[in-house]
Amino acid sequence: MSQNGFGANNRTILLLCFVGGVISVRFLPILFPPWVFLLAALLCAVTAAKFRCIGGLACVGLGLCYAGWTAGTVLTGSIPAEIEKKDVEVTGRVEGLVRTVSNGTRFEFSVDHLFHASSPLASPGTIRLTSYNPHILPRTGERWRFLVRLKRARGMQNPGAGFNYETALFQRRIRATGYIVSGQQVSDTQTILESLQSRIGVNILRRSFAEFLGNSVDEPIMASVLSALTVGIRSDMEKPVWELLQNTGTVHLVAISGLHIGLVSWMAAIGFGFFWRLREKWCLKAPVTAASAVFALAVALIYSVLAGFTLPTRRAICAMCVVVAALIVRRHIRPLEVLVLAVFGIVLIDPLAPFSTSFWLSFVAVAVLVMSAFSRGDESVNRPGIVSRFVRVIIKWIKIQFWLLLGMLPVLLLGFQKVSIAAPLANLIAVPLVGMAVVPLALLALVFWSCGLDQIAYGLIASGVWVLEIVWIYLAWLAEQPWVTIKRGSPPIWEVLLSFAGVGLLFLGKALSGRWLGFFLFLPLFFSHPKAIDHGEFSYTLLDVGQGLASVIRTQNRTLVYDTGAKYPSGFDLGEVVVIPYLRSIGVDEIDKLIISHGDNDHIGGAEAVVQQFAVGSLELGPTRDPFPYKAAGQCQAGRGWQWDGVRFEFLWPFRGSVHSDNNASCVLKVVSDSGSLLLTGDIEKKSERILVQHFGESLDAEILLAPHHGSKTSSSRAFLEAVEPNLALVSAGYKNRFGHPHSDVLSRYEKLGIPVLNTADEGAISIVFSRKGMMISGRRDQVPAFWQEIGDADFQGLERYLNQRRKISDDGTIDVYLDFQ
Repeated sequence: MSQNGFGANNRTILLLCFVGGVISVRFLPILFPPWVFLLAALLCAVTAAKFRCIGGLACVGLGLCYAGWTAGTVLTGSIPAEIEKKDVEVTGRVEGLVRTVSNGTRFEFSVDHLFHASSPLASPGTIRLTSYNPHILPRTGERWRFLVRLKRARGMQNPGAGFNYETALFQRRIRATGYIVSGQQVSDTQTILESLQSRIGVNILRRSFAEFLGNSVDEPIMASVLSALTVGIRSDMEKPVWELLQNTGTVHLVAISGLHIGLVSWMAAIGFGFFWRLREKWCLKAPVTAASAVFALAVALIYSVLAGFTLPTRRAICAMCVVVAALIVRRHIRPLEVLVLAVFGIVLIDPLAPFSTSFWLSFVAVAVLVMSAFSRGDESVNRPGIVSRFVRVIIKWIKIQFWLLLGMLPVLLLGFQKVSIAAPLANLIAVPLVGMAVVPLALLALVFWSCGLDQIAYGLIASGVWVLEIVWIYLAWLAEQPWVTIKRGSPPIWEVLLSFAGVGLLFLGKALSGRWLGFFLFLPLFFSHPKAIDHGEFSYTLLDVGQGLASVIRTQNRTLVYDTGAKYPSGFDLGEVVVIPYLRSIGVDEIDKLIISHGDNDHIGGAEAVVQQFAVGSLELGPTRDPFPYKAAGQCQAGRGWQWDGVRFEFLWPFRGSVHSDNNASCVLKVVSDSGSLLLTGDIEKKSERILVQHFGESLDAEILLAPHHGSKTSSSRAFLEAVEPNLALVSAGYKNRFGHPHSDVLSRYEKLGIPVLNTADEGAISIVFSRKGMMISGRRDQVPAFWQEIGDADFQGLERYLNQRRKISDDGTIDVYLDFQ
């Protein structure tokens, strides 16, 4: 076929351009209305038809327009702000699996009708609901009418965090989340097919088999892993299981994707081909290769449906369709064409797929595997013996594991801030045993269980568990090694792109003498550091942890963490998902001082994870209901102070011997230097505020105030604010939280005193640099604008000018401070 015009090579390039256009939408700061993208797509199509010389550019435009139009239609499903947290009525159908959470059930709900105050509103499409009522237990496929309270799709925004809940919701086309107030099932005689599906549907089969595994296997860990391998239900896997898999680089083993689907399909094709050859008439009608490929595709499709037809399984099916089609038409297809066609099929089905980390993990993994599988080494003229071939297979398998580690390194750091360097060793043993023994045995057990042959299923499951236990012992041993993982914060995009260029140079540049220079392109991932802080200056970052508090102070050489956010019964730990990634992103290896203001969960919950991950120089605690078991700790006490790098710290509260409730005994810390002052107040209320004012008076003065108790109406008294006289107040609160923080009366009080207020619920994480040259302030939502995420409300440039004008500078150019260190 011609290699010019729209020949085979050019078609591949054009498809790749289209994919590039789809991916580029991910980096747009704003989005045009859908009709603009439709008009632009028509213009690109006409341009491509008339001017073939710029066909590639037109295909980029088509991809961009297609993804932009899709994204625009998703965003139109956002609910109006005025109905948030108000009772609205929704009618629709339960989608996907109903998952059990710590205090209820959670599921996705496809909305047909939405009413507020009896007035119909546009349907938001799919929403995510949680039921805390034990009497409301919907099942997959059922139709319900719920009275719910919704919030717009919103997630925490923090530097260094790999997982972004807001992005994940957008990628799944979920524009609202909420909880159920009341509900009733809807009987609809016109949905007999839907009713039948709810009784015998795939999701019911998946959940039933997961329960069968739970009852058949004595060890819950093995049952949860088998459930993930067969029907794709991973919600039953506990945190220690995930940690073991992450530390050994084997998370993909419990993610049904191209690896498992490929192995199962390959074994299915071999078995089917054996029986096909037994009938000569069948072979005359269709070649064994083509028939086996079609059968393997059918098996892969069934397996994918059982796994929930997730994004990784869809990618695998697209790739298999390309290969099967090539075998049927008896056409040679190059590895690059397989890869490009598979990715093209994915983005065509789901143009929002590139917003998912799993898309990039699978894309890189498949690219490495395809290139490795089709690469040609030096072949011996003579046919090698069995031993030689076996050795070659082992060597090639080791090389593939090395390339996988190298290729996936930047994506893993970006998405999970952790890379297992033991992954090649782990996968060398785990992949063959799990993929070629455990998975087939478990799937056969599913088949026999579906046919009512439970005893045979029991035997197959027992055999699979025996093999899986061997794998688990090996992985547990690897995970205990001190060198097993590399950890750092999420790298910037430029470092990721540079490392991808290094992979390309190393892997594809085999004819280049200097290809090994590609290793140097990985160095920024490990040796780049944030800008250093000068002596006498410090930075303060109030992290976005929802309804809670976590913050970090950095001086030139020291790090202080003040509170660590909450840990919820579900296992979601803000210390692990927010505080630790942020500390890694700013290059922190050790915490010099950890202060827990008091023992409420929203302040102390994440401390366990932080202490386990970082060496802590000293620990200061406010009042806690239970002893802090992780490290010998001192108690916060007024008058105790220290100095780091020209920055002075002192506890103002609680006084020695004072007896107060948990909130009122919170540690109050003042930070002062020649570059600025900061007052951290925990959850103190008016009683403690009054004593502080009486004792310190105007010497409470600070430029920046962390608003007490998240802006509760029980705090931020007028006398206290007049004594502190801050130029800016910061509030750490959850978006539309149930406590109503910050309270409207408190916000009104700040406004009357002319004190601007910033809230993490609106701005994401808030960072302030106290510099002699001037104060610099920024909000995460404005730092990293994205069209699918709501931007902050504050004018940070104007606020920065205002703060610098308000600074109280004495004649000698330093801030007047009161702290007296002994």
